Amino acid sequence: MTPYLLVVLWAQKITLLLGGGISCWRAVRRERELNTFDFQRITRLSPLELAVGKLFGAPALAYFVTLCLVPPAVFSAASTGNLFLMQLLRSYVLLFTGSLAVHAFALMISTISDKGGSVSGVVLLLLLQVFPVIGWFMVAATLNASRNVREAPDLRFYGLAIPPTLLWATLELGFAAWPLLAVVRNIKLDLEAMQLFTVLQAVGFAIYCNFVWIGFYPWRAQSVGAIADPLLFLGVSFFYLVGIGVLQSRELVRRALREARAALPEGGMLLGPIGLLMAGAISMEIVIVALLEQYRAQNGIRFTHDLFLVLYFAAWMARDLFYLQWMKVRPVHSPLRKAFLYLGVFYISTSIVFRSALTSNMADTAAFAAWMGPFPLLRNWTEAQWEASSGMWLLALLAQISAAAAFAYLYRQEVVGLGTRPQPAPPAGPARLSSTPA
Repeated sequence: MTPYLLVVLWAQKITLLLGGGISCWRAVRRERELNTFDFQRITRLSPLELAVGKLFGAPALAYFVTLCLVPPAVFSAASTGNLFLMQLLRSYVLLFTGSLAVHAFALMISTISDKGGSVSGVVLLLLLQVFPVIGWFMVAATLNASRNVREAPDLRFYGLAIPPTLLWATLELGFAAWPLLAVVRNIKLDLEAMQLFTVLQAVGFAIYCNFVWIGFYPWRAQSVGAIADPLLFLGVSFFYLVGIGVLQSRELVRRALREARAALPEGGMLLGPIGLLMAGAISMEIVIVALLEQYRAQNGIRFTHDLFLVLYFAAWMARDLFYLQWMKVRPVHSPLRKAFLYLGVFYISTSIVFRSALTSNMADTAAFAAWMGPFPLLRNWTEAQWEASSGMWLLALLAQISAAAAFAYLYRQEVVGLGTRPQPAPPAGPARLSSTPA
């Protein structure tokens, strides 16, 4: 591979991925700042047509510059060797699918962002660059040496040997579909009425993310061992993240109350979304535990430990989501930002105060720190240490359940306040004239 071809490919990647992503990130926000986006929302274009137009129209200049660099790249690859043309085609396939994932994500950020929040959008956009870069590096690595050009190693996905370009392009298109779904759902709504996903869509997205990493994980006795804590935590983390996208704003709750024509909806209507996320997380954790039991050398030896982890991580997720939901319906300015700020302060302060407990080798001390967060559970504790501190671990689980129930109650009370409408005053009757006796 010539240095010239390498420079051209990196220029295309930076232009299309980063430049096009920034263009998509500014697509809706810029028009909202100029007060011109409302004119597009009232047109006859469907949400899908409007979203696809933004997805491919905003980065049009980036696509044009990338296409202008294709002829010199093809000429350089053809002059190096015919086999490099096929590798160049594979790199372009990954570049296009990775760009779609980044652009769809950036457009989603632009759709749900107000006139502020620039720093958060840029940070999230840069973080997402990691996913397509991995696939692009795989092709670039095969281009570095001529001995790897003839045969690129296949990737193992659920035990099947799949060509890396086909597998990675398919997964990237799958990831691009979910942000695009969120854009189509919200692009014609007001900011106060937006909700990234429905509950079922959020559960589906979390299941898809778990489906991907479970397929790549080397499920062997040597790699699995007796460690279930990080794997279960990873499985729950996806449900935690997508759960943030289904939190209802104060306006959405008020609208639901108005449509229901009742002062207080049923408890299932209030607690059902987070409860459904908990059910999905527990089901996914059970699948992970079943895979662990299948590949462990000694089956069933840590079943009680794994069951505790399933319940604990689900209760911890419910605690934080109920807290965030309660904060989001409170009558304060930027409630979700303040909720994340308070939550970050809580985790940072507890990690400082309980630093010795988090790093302690004593299981009972670590179990006490688990009352605040799940981080002590990510360490590898022996079965004897679990048995010696079983009471403390059980109290930590009860603490998470109690905190989740408390925040769910606070959320319910806040909704009760929204649904309680003041009774209108009775209309004043005609004034009675008092007659005085003559």
